[in-house]
Formats: sequence, structure tokens, C-alpha cells
Amino acid sequence: MPEKDLRSISDNFISEASDTITLKSALLEKNISAIGKWPDDSFFAKKDSSLKKNTAFVKKVRNFLDSQKDALLAEFESLNLSKYVEEVATAIVEAKIKTTDIPFILKLCSAMHQRYSDFGSLISDAWKKVLSTK
Repeated sequence: MPEKDLRSISDNFISEASDTITLKSALLEKNISAIGKWPDDSFFAKKDSSLKKNTAFVKKVRNFLDSQKDALLAEFESLNLSKYVEEVATAIVEAKIKTTDIPFILKLCSAMHQRYSDFGSLISDAWKKVLSTK
């Protein structure tokens, strides 16, 4: 392989790694600052808590498609998932994702953590349940 091609491959790798580190650092800062500052009931009262929309969201997360990324985040912003946090955590763990989907899933998990105080422990439990059965 020519040196020019190797250089291009290594530059792309470094760029992608840098982007990943930047994303993870930003999400970590937001997650840490959210601890103890979760929204109160008045915040959730303004969000849609209908059974139909919330269960449809959980289903979309479970059957994740790359083309739904933007729609999922927009839908998340409009919903009150307080009664469905455990279902969302389980759906994330059970979703069939590719490595290219990981940054989006991190954003979704981060958004869930920043809004719902019990999300961290629920997704941890969901991972333990899935990993212990395999």
C-alpha cells in the first residue's frame, strides 16, 4: 500500500478518534452537571405523557433504524417518559445497533440520564440482566 494511502487512513482514524473523545467528554460534563439537578414535576407536566406516543417511542428505540436518529431525539424532547424509563433502558440494551450507531446511542442515554434520575441504575440493571444470560 502506498505511503499516501496509509497516511490518509491514519489521518481519518485520528480524526474519528478525536471526534469520539470530544463527544464523550461533552456528554460526561453534561451528565455530571445533571446530577442532583433533574427536572421537577412542572417540567414534565408540559410534555406529552400519552400511552400511545410513549409506547411508540419505546418500540422505535427497540427497533432502532439509522434513518430515525433525528426523529427519535426530537420525539424524546416532546415526551414525558417518567413511567417508561425502565422500558427505554431495556429497549436500548436490546436494540440491534452497529458500531456507527454508538455515538447516537450515547447521546440518547445521556439525554435520558439528564432528565430521569433513575435511568443510570435502570440501564445498568438491564445490562446486567442481558449479560448474565449469555
